[in-house]
Amino acid sequence: MSDVLNQKTTIRLPKIDWVWAIILLSPLFWLALDAQGYKLVQQLPHLHDASSNHLHLTEISQPAFVLGSLLHILPYFAFAVSIGAFAAATDLSQAVNKAFSYNQPVAIALAAIAGGLSPLCSCGVIPLIAAMLIARIPIAPIMAFWLASPLMAPEQYAITGSFLGFEFATAKLLAALTLGAVGGYVTYGLSLRIDLSADKVLRADIMPKSCCSSNAYELPQKPVVWAFWKEINRRNEFKSSAISTTLFLGKWLTLAFVIEAIMLQVNLITPLITWLLGTGAATIPLSALIGIPAYLNGDAAPALVGAFVRQGLPDGAAMAFLIGGGVTCIPAAVAVWSLVRPAIFGLYLSYGLVGAILSGLAYGLIL
Repeated sequence: MSDVLNQKTTIRLPKIDWVWAIILLSPLFWLALDAQGYKLVQQLPHLHDASSNHLHLTEISQPAFVLGSLLHILPYFAFAVSIGAFAAATDLSQAVNKAFSYNQPVAIALAAIAGGLSPLCSCGVIPLIAAMLIARIPIAPIMAFWLASPLMAPEQYAITGSFLGFEFATAKLLAALTLGAVGGYVTYGLSLRIDLSADKVLRADIMPKSCCSSNAYELPQKPVVWAFWKEINRRNEFKSSAISTTLFLGKWLTLAFVIEAIMLQVNLITPLITWLLGTGAATIPLSALIGIPAYLNGDAAPALVGAFVRQGLPDGAAMAFLIGGGVTCIPAAVAVWSLVRPAIFGLYLSYGLVGAILSGLAYGLIL
């Protein structure tokens, strides 16, 4: 009896997912900022006016902004998740891994070109990168695509040209292709010296459960079963992979757009670029550094940066800002951090920052 009375009762509180907690509480931040006079505005893409220093903005609620951003990347997200699940269910990942590993230098060049032509932004590219990493494609060609893709797309080329001139847009396209290729080849060089397999790149909680080695040439080659739906185990593998990837990346991308909405609402970019106008010789490296926290989306940034160029911001600084922020802004960095290990995250940020500075300096010297 005394043992029962002396026994301590342990109360276990439910584990709180802080990411979902922030997402669910975020409308309160929006309302609090709105009450202080900070309005969340969004540029209308069909109202570009290159001859004006004023942006055409419309006020929007934070939930509507986040939902609209998620709907915008939904096709790319669904495609990437489906490809990853299909590769897992059919054993296609081994064949793809071997194909990309066979001639990585050529794969890197093709990946950089494909990235420069893709319509993906720095957040929208994350699901596709995740699918390729889970399929154990080598990190070098993935890095080339990853760096080049957010920097340029056909519609971004037109928008950048309308606000900053098509000479500037062409230079940015070349910078995107160069940064992607150089980042890919440097990563390939590193992979020859250190282990950069998928197990060392992806975080442990999103690695597919497998008893196999990460080296494609050490794996017993399995035949690709294209009609995976005919086998219950493969159907379950497809379903499990799709659900787990959707829940994981969906959560982090939602948080990324919540952060973007807050940043737009407090309007960081205008005071930061105004300050840059008076920084002298340090303008280009500071522009690259500031581009990461202050960058808007690829459609809105050229318009505002173009207005500041007409007010005296050097073209080289404008290039550094657009490259640095285009590779990764804070919302995208949050999603990347959830996906890869810290060393790869640091490598990715380093490529973006150094590439932005060099691109700005090169463009400034050419002019």
